[in-house]
Amino acid sequence: MTNSKNEMKERRGKIGFIIALLFFAIMIGGYFLSNPSNSGTADQELLEDFEILDGKMVLNLSQFQSFYGIDDSVVNIFQDTIEYYINNSDLNSLNQAERADIEEYMLLKEMDLLFTPCHFLEIDNQECRIYFSQEDDMKIRESDWLFKNEKEKIHTFCKMKLLKLDDGIYMCDKIMEIDQRL
Repeated sequence: MTNSKNEMKERRGKIGFIIALLFFAIMIGGYFLSNPSNSGTADQELLEDFEILDGKMVLNLSQFQSFYGIDDSVVNIFQDTIEYYINNSDLNSLNQAERADIEEYMLLKEMDLLFTPCHFLEIDNQECRIYFSQEDDMKIRESDWLFKNEKEKIHTFCKMKLLKLDDGIYMCDKIMEIDQRL
């Protein structure tokens, strides 16, 4: 009996490690890869009124963004692992971080945002996840914001027309302006 409990704990620890590793690979890949053949749209019923907001681009590698630009083989392994975990585990038995990761995945899947380009922006002192069209994503990538922020300490700001999807999660309808400031 004790052996099987230890084996289950060990197995759960390995699965948690695999999920964390896959999340990390997906987050890193999302910044450097681009695959325009994968794109999703948000469910219009979930959207509220538009807001015009200004936000500063920030790098966040600690949260899942989307599968946009990620190789299909990595996506399939990740989705199979998450789905297995959801279907074969008592979610209450998971630690808080694992449960939060799975709930976040399920929310994005429900909103059809798993394959939509995503960036993090600081808006009104809150770090928010913003999903963009492929066209607006290319504008952000062309601004070379990450390099300028890290090397030159120049911050990139976007003025956007946004739709609020959930707390701290928005869909960008249109980038109105991108500018860079010290």
